[in-house]
Amino acid sequence: SLRRQILITSLGLLSLNKSSACWAASGSGAGLAAPPVIPSPVKPTGEMAKVCNVVALGREDVCLDPKLLPSMYDKVLIERAVNSLDDDNIVLKKVLQSVADADWEQCEKQLNILSSSFSVSKKVKNACKNEDGPTAAKIVLDLAKKYK
Repeated sequence: SLRRQILITSLGLLSLNKSSACWAASGSGAGLAAPPVIPSPVKPTGEMAKVCNVVALGREDVCLDPKLLPSMYDKVLIERAVNSLDDDNIVLKKVLQSVADADWEQCEKQLNILSSSFSVSKKVKNACKNEDGPTAAKIVLDLAKKYK
């Protein structure tokens, strides 16, 4: 009868639909990585250490706290400032280049050398110490204009 055919067809369709939903919920999703929300206590390594302060726990590829790097525009301005300086300002050129490269250790070293011959504000030193690219770029560009 018609009623029996409809009942068998609907049960068949339910069994097909039900199996894919039930099986997916029970185990095929277990291979997924944990959500990247928990910060890792370990500092990032390799290439991630250049651009990231904190990565997700168990996920070295997910950055939770990116570093403040100088923008491409800042890098262009710094390159122009380096080219416009005299050859006598080698240390100042190295400071500018270290900020453009986000090499903060080199920036601090060169600022210590530079502070013996020029007056260097604490803002510049703090920007390099805190690894704040945009602020450091602005301050060293002002410094370069001052000592052209």
